[in-house]
Amino acid sequence: MLHIVAGCGNIEFVDELRKQLTDKVNKLVDEVVNITLREGNRMAMARMREARAKYKGREGMIPFAEHPNYPKEKEALEFMIQQRKKGISFRLIAEGMERHGFMTRYQKENWNPGTVLRILKRQGIA
Repeated sequence: MLHIVAGCGNIEFVDELRKQLTDKVNKLVDEVVNITLREGNRMAMARMREARAKYKGREGMIPFAEHPNYPKEKEALEFMIQQRKKGISFRLIAEGMERHGFMTRYQKENWNPGTVLRILKRQGIA
């Protein structure tokens, strides 16, 4: 609500009115900005929760050597297991995979030692 000072001249009245209106507009703008930020954060958090739930409940990630479209993975897994049982490091196993021509699921020739580690961990061998 605007408070008008009684007995002021026209210039003082307009200045006071302008000041009161400016204060009210600034408060409203601040409120709108805060509401917008809160709503944006709420929506972003909802999108993150949805993505996290989708990721956790994802299907289609078929374990290594069990995918029907990649029959050579079984051979590759057997190679990894044999090498690891001999005490060979993950780096050397990855290099051996490359030397023997085993391709990754994504048809790449380069094997990462971390990938070998994860595959063997899932098999309970790392």
